[in-house]
Amino acid sequence: MASDCCDCCTPAKEKEKEGEEVPGTKFRDWALKTAGTIIGGLGLATWMVIVGSAVIWARFDEAGFPPLQAVAVQPRSEALIQGAQVTLLCVLIAVAAVSLMYVLDSHDTEAEAGAPAQPHRTGWKTLGLVVVLALAGIVWAIRWTELGVGSVFILGVLAVGLAFASLRIGLSRRKNFWALAGVVFVAIVAFAGVADFLIVKEQKFVQAVAILRDEDDEGVHGYLVAATDEKIYIANAIGPDMPARKPMQVIKIGDDTTYSVGPLEDQEDATARTRSMLNRLKLIREKNPPDPKPAEAAKEDPSTKDGGKEDAPDKAKAANKQESTAK
Repeated sequence: MASDCCDCCTPAKEKEKEGEEVPGTKFRDWALKTAGTIIGGLGLATWMVIVGSAVIWARFDEAGFPPLQAVAVQPRSEALIQGAQVTLLCVLIAVAAVSLMYVLDSHDTEAEAGAPAQPHRTGWKTLGLVVVLALAGIVWAIRWTELGVGSVFILGVLAVGLAFASLRIGLSRRKNFWALAGVVFVAIVAFAGVADFLIVKEQKFVQAVAILRDEDDEGVHGYLVAATDEKIYIANAIGPDMPARKPMQVIKIGDDTTYSVGPLEDQEDATARTRSMLNRLKLIREKNPPDPKPAEAAKEDPSTKDGGKEDAPDKAKAANKQESTAK
């Protein structure tokens, strides 16, 4: 009687153990493969740019400046640099975590030793490391950041969700070790990017900037938005010819332009720093005046004043006197 039982009577778990396709798992596997393909297609460099752009947006939005304009005027490499400052460190952590997982998986009794590419169910030691990583992220957010309760809650939910997705991959007998390693790697990098965005959003940090446009300029000071080889974009600019209602100004960099940029700090501290930076630039200009330009040097040349074009009117007057005497 048992031999006449059809396949529909076989429990789904037994079918999964025997390697048969279980109804309903096809869509799940397709969704996981599609998500992995999309994430892999974006690439690490693209993710850095996304994180960097989000960080720049959050920084200027929280400071009260137009975030869209701030992101638009940034140099192409700025977003990549901003994202790389956080992502590269997390990549090293992710590589170390995956390496440790590989060692644990190779020695686990449930894993197929020496064949990480073969489908198998991941052992409990490796899966335990995934849980430890999630808990470590939550503890780090609570103890070593100054995030508020809301941001910590968001990171906690994200860590639990990423850990759950990783455990689902690890518990499947139809997935190999590299599938789990890829998910864990992406999860660590994604968690770090979101955490950095939330930290910047709550910090509300800006950079002070002071500019002397030329040797006679009284100076301009405000908050740095972006700087290129030809232009400086400054927010809340204070100085001569600076409209008060315009949120962002563009100052061209000339041969006599000097400027100073402060560190990322609270907006109140940056405001106080701008004036001291401008006074320091003026003091440096007074101690080291620029060399006179050729046209100005010619005007101050004594030979030009005594015997140049300025003597021509005197000679004309003398000639007129001689003509009148002769008459």
